[in-house]
Amino acid sequence: MFDFSTVPETACATPTPSGGPADQSQQAAVVATAGTGCFNWGYGFNGSGTGSFNPYIRDAVRGGSGFDTGNALVANQGWINGQNDDPNASGTASVGDLMWAGDVIKASMAGSIRSYSLTTSRDAQLPLKRIDIGGSPLGFVTDPSESVTYVENHDNQTLSDNNAYKLPLTTTQDDRDRVQMLGAAVVSFSQGVAYYHAGIDTLRSKSLDKNTYDSGDWFNRLDWSYADNNFGVRVWGSGLAGGQPPWRLTNMR
Repeated sequence: MFDFSTVPETACATPTPSGGPADQSQQAAVVATAGTGCFNWGYGFNGSGTGSFNPYIRDAVRGGSGFDTGNALVANQGWINGQNDDPNASGTASVGDLMWAGDVIKASMAGSIRSYSLTTSRDAQLPLKRIDIGGSPLGFVTDPSESVTYVENHDNQTLSDNNAYKLPLTTTQDDRDRVQMLGAAVVSFSQGVAYYHAGIDTLRSKSLDKNTYDSGDWFNRLDWSYADNNFGVRVWGSGLAGGQPPWRLTNMR
């Protein structure tokens, strides 16, 4: 299973495996591609049974991308946290932006099947392989099992922390809870492999730490008693998650 969103296609060799996922020829193609440092395998491996994380639904649901910094962390709202219909003080998304996010989510919930025909928000009926998103086809698999649907992972802010940036400051705690569960529901009802970051049901926070792969138990703590979601356990300096001041945030407990 590979994340093909982290490295662009430019100068990357597309493997052409044959046979099943366990066949020597396919494994050789994986090794050869890994040697080039290229991980954009979703398009080239469709039909192979190899799963790829789907960044399109992640970004449409959350807003922006996993690489946003500074004010973009606030301004780039997503489908669940106020894009156009409930803008925060920095939000500038148009109705068209919101409708496009809906298209991306519908395509991904349909399994990202290349041949699946989607009626878009512009009333065009197109197979997903013919809909462009950032230079790649929106439909990139032959079988839903090759698309891994997710909205949060260890190497980005948790969904709850992401929503702390993007939801308007006046959003009530009850509505924050609803937004969180809406994000989880998109994953649950999507065709393909549903992937949940542990603690999504607890509104898990990593105190805005973006990548906690090596951050230790203090930031990765999970309280299954639901008494605490680990928000606000870090004293931030000037390097706060892209420069955002701590007063931008609200207590989500």
